[in-house]
Amino acid sequence: MPSLCVLPNFSSWELDTKPLGTIYQALASKKTLTSLTLKFPSKRIPRPTTLIPPIPSLKSIYLYNIDPLCYPDDVSLLFAGSPILEEMKIEWNPRIRREREPSISLSQYFGRAVSSKVCLPIKRVAYKNMYTRNDPHLSLIIDIPKVESVTLLNCMNPGDPSTVFYDDTWRGGPNGLTKLKSLKKLRLDVVPDDMPPVIAEISGLEEFYLVSRHPTTSESNSTSTDGSPIANPNSGASARTGEDSTPTTPLTPYHVSSVAIASDFLAAISGNHGSSLKILLLSDEWRFSKDVLINLVKSCLNLEQLGVAVEGAQFDTVRALLLHRPSIWAFRILEAFGPRLHIRDRTQALGETSHHMKSGIMNREFAKVEYKNLRYFGLADMPFEVGRMMMDCSGDSPIERRAVKVLTWDEAKKMAEIFGLDSMEL
Repeated sequence: MPSLCVLPNFSSWELDTKPLGTIYQALASKKTLTSLTLKFPSKRIPRPTTLIPPIPSLKSIYLYNIDPLCYPDDVSLLFAGSPILEEMKIEWNPRIRREREPSISLSQYFGRAVSSKVCLPIKRVAYKNMYTRNDPHLSLIIDIPKVESVTLLNCMNPGDPSTVFYDDTWRGGPNGLTKLKSLKKLRLDVVPDDMPPVIAEISGLEEFYLVSRHPTTSESNSTSTDGSPIANPNSGASARTGEDSTPTTPLTPYHVSSVAIASDFLAAISGNHGSSLKILLLSDEWRFSKDVLINLVKSCLNLEQLGVAVEGAQFDTVRALLLHRPSIWAFRILEAFGPRLHIRDRTQALGETSHHMKSGIMNREFAKVEYKNLRYFGLADMPFEVGRMMMDCSGDSPIERRAVKVLTWDEAKKMAEIFGLDSMEL
């Protein structure tokens, strides 16, 4: 690690090992430090716990792999002493939720701020693998009506009876979504049954993401009971598809049964957020007809990116949607390949069609006038970059085609949010 004294003007710092208290003190003295990422230890080795001092200049903090049994440092004073903090990401060790371990309390992190009557100007908040009761005091240290972005991944699943007593405490109450008057971005991996009425009560949403690219426990690296990683022979398939390797709880029937609320949710989105919505990514299990989707894009006047599962003739539907909403420059046809195939099986199924897709069909399809503004396209897990028009003179008569480049998933993630934010990464 470089000496902090020779880095007088740095603004971001990332620590992936447990630092000494002197390192924290040195970081706190740097008035230019605005972003801090802490990755806590994953092994249960007894060690002293350090009280992290306040960093008054801090605007963004990411706490990764919190596990009370692995002796993480105390961040309560850091929160209480960061008066201009705008972004907060907290990711707990997946074992806590997977094993339903009631070992964490939000008062451990925010208790000092509550006692000091500190109200943090948080604009962006993200939680992952959270398994704890809703602490009503949280509304005292975060100005809820000013929060603009909320991400909740593997945090709530009302369909799981073993977690419902904790998960239900987050419904409504002082921290309910209806209090988020400034909400612009919402990213979830499950939609509770009571979500459509909540979406109908707020307005001004610009981005909504419903994550479909769930790695199951068997497809990602798992963790032993002491927090150490266990090798997984299928981890290579996960890496090839760009999935998050962090272990998550296995998928439950809840995500499948959520199809029943799809139409209500779509009506709430189009009715209350049509004038503001720019990016919409829905579940790959919510399949909509062409007429329903046409009504959706007609309502969303400023829509630029769209990811949906389509019934019937897919490209016929896409052309109709782009004709009614030519502002869309990134489009994904979502496809679950039946009942939730494993990632390696989905990749194999796509590989069987890849030769057919490269044979020229995509080039001719995208040459049609409806696609004139389209720049990126996805079919299931296959992303494409749509380029300039060109003339193919290889046959008896010239044929106008559109240049099409097959992208890797990592490349596509950098091009459009409907690719990049469809993952279990915060």
